[in-house]
Amino acid sequence: MPIHRFFYNRVKGEMEQALIAQNWPRLTIARPSMLLGDREKQRANEMFLAPLFRLLPGNWKSIEARDVARAMLAEALAPGHEGVSILTSSELRERAK
Repeated sequence: MPIHRFFYNRVKGEMEQALIAQNWPRLTIARPSMLLGDREKQRANEMFLAPLFRLLPGNWKSIEARDVARAMLAEALAPGHEGVSILTSSELRERAK
């Protein structure tokens, strides 16, 4: 039986739901698009798709891993936030500025 095409998305969704169910006082979930940046081993499909994902609009546009890190740090240090926040790729890009 072939591996489910959307295995990553399904597992990530299950993980998010499990975290939300734990009722943390504050929880931020990042949902970046294709991550760009240095890595030890390049993946063939990412090398092929990366130029295309740079041209896509909004939440489909690729994002640098360092920008995700900047955005998550900014979110963690921001006062007055309680409950669950889900940040899309566009929102991560905006917070990374």
